[in-house]
Amino acid sequence: MTETECICAKFDRLEGSAAQIYVTLFLIEAGVDEPADKIYYVCKACGRPWTQEMIDGKPFLMRMETEFNV
Repeated sequence: MTETECICAKFDRLEGSAAQIYVTLFLIEAGVDEPADKIYYVCKACGRPWTQEMIDGKPFLMRMETEFNV
């Protein structure tokens, strides 16, 4: 059986409604940094960390390097 790569490998950032949809479907909230206005997530399937912040009033979601702990 061949290993299927998680959908996280296809994206490194998303913005606007695409970011919100991705969060809803694939991510679990892992923490909040209120002073920095960031939300941290991990992928439900592979555990890769993501961070979301608001830029110009739109959500901006970025995949973090895997060596970071959230």
